[in-house]
Amino acid sequence: DAAERNLFVHLISVSGIGPSTAQLMLSSMTPDEMRAAIISEDVNTLKRI
Repeated sequence: DAAERNLFVHLISVSGIGPSTAQLMLSSMTPDEMRAAIISEDVNTLKRI
């Protein structure tokens, strides 16, 4: 969907995150969960991926 595509584009703009990693991240969490983890700087949640 559009929210997932938008987040994918933002993720791949981060140094060290390529398309494969971004796709893996989005398959592990919903876009809302991913945004919440990033906004709250929840490193443990992001490391689980």
